[in-house]
Amino acid sequence: MEDRAISLYEHAIERLADIFTSAQRGDYGAGMYGELQTWMDRTVEFDSLMPNAVDTNPYAMPRVRGSKSRYAQDSGLPKLSKRIKREYCALISLLVAGCELAFVLPVQKPQAMTHQEQQQQRDKLRMLLRKLK
Repeated sequence: MEDRAISLYEHAIERLADIFTSAQRGDYGAGMYGELQTWMDRTVEFDSLMPNAVDTNPYAMPRVRGSKSRYAQDSGLPKLSKRIKREYCALISLLVAGCELAFVLPVQKPQAMTHQEQQQQRDKLRMLLRKLK
């Protein structure tokens, strides 16, 4: 029974990978990849090194939002109408995406300071040391 379940999960993962790969290429139209991600209850990652990678167990398999499966991540929501639950899940995914966009800071390479900037920094440090005494 367990081998059969793993086989079915593997088949589902292959099908899901085909759908997401086609959506990334644009086979279903522009923006369809993002649309697919919003309909899933978790981020779909096929890279095994990622923490939320799709796997052949019921806990790591993504489901469509609003799924009644006990393994779905949004199944613990209180009893709400389907419309409100769908809106709530969409807002949560927008919040997560917004936070990821807002808090990814670009890494700037340090630049060498000019002689004048170095002198200004030394002067500021001297002033601070005087105030501490």
